[in-house]
Amino acid sequence: MIKTAQVAEETKTLTESAYRLIRGDILAGLVAPKDKLQIYDLGRRHGTSASAIREALSRLVSEGLVTTEEQKGFRVAPMSVGEFKEITDLRVMLETQALRRALTVGGDEWEAGIVSTYYRLARAEERLASGDTGSLFDWELRHRDFHDALVAACDSQWLQRLRGLLYDHSRRYRQRSLVQGPIRRDSSAEHQMLRTAALARDVEAACTLITQHFVKTYETYKANTKDA
Repeated sequence: MIKTAQVAEETKTLTESAYRLIRGDILAGLVAPKDKLQIYDLGRRHGTSASAIREALSRLVSEGLVTTEEQKGFRVAPMSVGEFKEITDLRVMLETQALRRALTVGGDEWEAGIVSTYYRLARAEERLASGDTGSLFDWELRHRDFHDALVAACDSQWLQRLRGLLYDHSRRYRQRSLVQGPIRRDSSAEHQMLRTAALARDVEAACTLITQHFVKTYETYKANTKDA
């Protein structure tokens, strides 16, 4: 019985590891939309079993990042301007609601979180602006931390969960934009204005700014896209 439990736990750990690695590759744009995901190749690459890979891919299907067809296997989910428009519209709706709640009830700890995550994001943006493209992954982590901090005081678990899912799908499109063309946009100024509005508890300004921030990401993708 103990041995069976250990095997089950090891399998769960391998599946979770494979899930995170494959998911990370998709969100970072390291695999292209509609690319075939070969279970054998993925298992060899990540050093795990075919069953763990299959379970991981099934989880990604449920998140909309992978598609599957009977007898045809798994593929990276397709991307389109239309889908990103829908994602952006939903993000605006959920994020503005989360911001309203956070700015209403957030306390000193919430404010401190915004200040500290903004500082780290600003430093990462300075490195990118200087041409240090190797710091892009670090910027992505700090970028998410800042956006999460803005709404951290929102007390709705479902709202937080749904906005997190949409953030990931939006990140996939943002990364695709970086691959397909140059970005002509000063997002650092946008983040600075968001920080200022949030700390001032200016709900309407913060909601307007976050809407513009998301729409500009969509417009950048639309301008650069080669996806159908």
